[in-house]
Amino acid sequence: MGCCGSKKETPEETRKPYSWETREQIDPNDYTFDGIVNETVVRKQGSINGQPFVIKDCKDAKIFLLDAIATITIDDCSNCQFIIGPTKGSIFIRDCHDCKLICACQQFRTRDCTKIDTFLHCTTQPIIESSCKMKFGCYQLAYDGLEKQFTDSLLSIFNNSWYNIHDFTPVTESKNWMLVNEHVLIHDLFDLKSISDKDAASGNGDNEENEIEKTSLSAVSCNDSVIPLTRGSRERNFSESCLVLLFSSDNSVQTAFRLIATMKAKTQLIQTKEVTLSPDEIKRIISEQHLMKDWKTIRDGPVVGLEFNGEDCVNVCRKAVEQLEQESPTMYVSPSSDAARTEADSFYNFCDMRMSV
Repeated sequence: MGCCGSKKETPEETRKPYSWETREQIDPNDYTFDGIVNETVVRKQGSINGQPFVIKDCKDAKIFLLDAIATITIDDCSNCQFIIGPTKGSIFIRDCHDCKLICACQQFRTRDCTKIDTFLHCTTQPIIESSCKMKFGCYQLAYDGLEKQFTDSLLSIFNNSWYNIHDFTPVTESKNWMLVNEHVLIHDLFDLKSISDKDAASGNGDNEENEIEKTSLSAVSCNDSVIPLTRGSRERNFSESCLVLLFSSDNSVQTAFRLIATMKAKTQLIQTKEVTLSPDEIKRIISEQHLMKDWKTIRDGPVVGLEFNGEDCVNVCRKAVEQLEQESPTMYVSPSSDAARTEADSFYNFCDMRMSV
């Protein structure tokens, strides 16, 4: 029995609210572009915040999503240009034709598409299905806040399989896809620095151009892109290659980009990978362990691998690394081109195993 005059609590007063009752309600229409025709539309940073996004039934449009995204589907669009911010999950494109796309994601897939030019960063193997006349190039883009969006989306800037396309529906007479000509630059295909006269005349130019200017969006050279420009599966111009491993340290990413910039004039960057390895696993990759100066400096953590190709590539890499060793002493250079092939295979196998888990 309660005290005289005490108030008996009702179940409604004592029950704690469930999490879904206090969760912010999301309106899917706020994350949808439907029926955009002959316009430029922009979603700036902070306007999507990792939500799924849908684009459908758009024509002759320029669509810029400059924020981190969970997943995105693009359906029934034609003659459009898309800039898609880092996407934590998948990008799925269906029933589209004559479009151009710059995007980064964990998984990429198309179905029933024709003539889609994609500059891609994709962690896993990109997939096309019932699609033809598809072209792929390496992602090259920079705008303010993009690096943080990659981090928030859990995408490594070094794990890019843009060239390793799997075709679910191949044909015998020809390939359904090809790589973009290596001499083609993104700004040859995308007009990102200005809004066309047509957009301005339609009344969208001023507002949208201001949004783009605030974000400092531009088609950029490989020197400025947050993603290294890699050659991928294109034919190698030289017989000699070299693998450089940058072990876990506080500045390994910055050192990797400085090394890439140093090597650019004399070599070509074939591919890059990043995977978490232990010292024991690293020993299983390196063929000439006695060349490591101090194993005690190596710790568990992410290891960045850079594969270069060029004339006298091993010596060129070694000299470049020696210049940078004061900044990041935990680096390894393959002692020969033969060793590089073996070590690269072992390193990539580790990467594939970790990504498949």
